Amino acid sequence: RATRLMGFTDVIGRQLYTTEQRAELERCAASFTYFLRYWCFNNRETGKIQAFDTLWPGQAAFAALMETEPWIFALKAGKLGFTELECAYDAWVLRFRQPNARVHLFSMDARAAQSLVGYIRFGLTHLPPWMRLPFATEKAGADTATTLHLRAGTDDIRTVVSYAAGPHIGKMLANFGA
Repeated sequence: RATRLMGFTDVIGRQLYTTEQRAELERCAASFTYFLRYWCFNNRETGKIQAFDTLWPGQAAFAALMETEPWIFALKAGKLGFTELECAYDAWVLRFRQPNARVHLFSMDARAAQSLVGYIRFGLTHLPPWMRLPFATEKAGADTATTLHLRAGTDDIRTVVSYAAGPHIGKMLANFGA
């Protein structure tokens, strides 16, 4: 279990978190929906920093699917908060899913793909300090417009990579049965 949550102790076994913080990490690891109360995003319409402490019914249904389904293809229409939820989910996978987790982001072009990395970076850096993983600054590309590397342990680097989808995306989706 500690491997999944990572960061409960340092390399010589000293406790890094209070009992309350450890309990919150356990709850966040067990539930993406619970984690959302800590996730902050910049509302692109108002410019205000917000959290997902209250979800609209459609967002709640989407978040519930994210917790149970291995693959979701969602049609986006804008103003639904799906991009922010997707980025929150990617961060949750990165932080809690498994050691050396990798998240791949695909968007319509390079600029949009870089924006997704920016949304994830923003949310990760606005988590409570005790919940954050440090950037793996010794690794090339630790924090760039297209890539993030986070250190969760001595042999555990969590990675986000973004891609411009381009015309080849149809072939990739066909391989997944979409």
